[in-house]
Amino acid sequence: MRSRALSLFMLAGLVIVPVPVSARMYQWVDPGTGTTQWSGRPPAWYRGSQRGPRVLVFDGGRLIDDTARRVPDAERDMLRTQAFAPQPEAPTPTADAPAEGVDSEPSSPIDAAGPKGAPVKGPEVPLPGVDQATIERLKAIIGEWDRRQTEEAKRFLEGQAVGAPGAPPAGP
Repeated sequence: MRSRALSLFMLAGLVIVPVPVSARMYQWVDPGTGTTQWSGRPPAWYRGSQRGPRVLVFDGGRLIDDTARRVPDAERDMLRTQAFAPQPEAPTPTADAPAEGVDSEPSSPIDAAGPKGAPVKGPEVPLPGVDQATIERLKAIIGEWDRRQTEEAKRFLEGQAVGAPGAPPAGP
């Protein structure tokens, strides 16, 4: 009797005590059925040449980015500069000259209602009370914030060991 009570007590303790989960789980939406799929193994198209739905990866109950790649600081700064560089202005399409890749025939009566030669986009209206000095000051503030965020992210990543939960993988 005593042994049975002890066994029941041990079983109840195992059921009540949570066990930490550290498995890597993969989640995606099946395009055929629209249902969410979960698996302990990645789907067939994952990391392959085939294209498939986006896959979310959970490790230890946390969403991680296992596609992260380490990029040297110089290359990262160069890519960021390219991304935020001012782009040349494209000519504004008019009703006479449709935008590239658009059929010349209007797709609906509403599209056809505009006067010929009218700009598709309205004219830019300057913001009242905003001068160039204010714009430059705001750009400087945003640049400083971005620099601080980058430094904080570097310190965070340097503090994480490679292979730790939530840390980016060591290789591609």
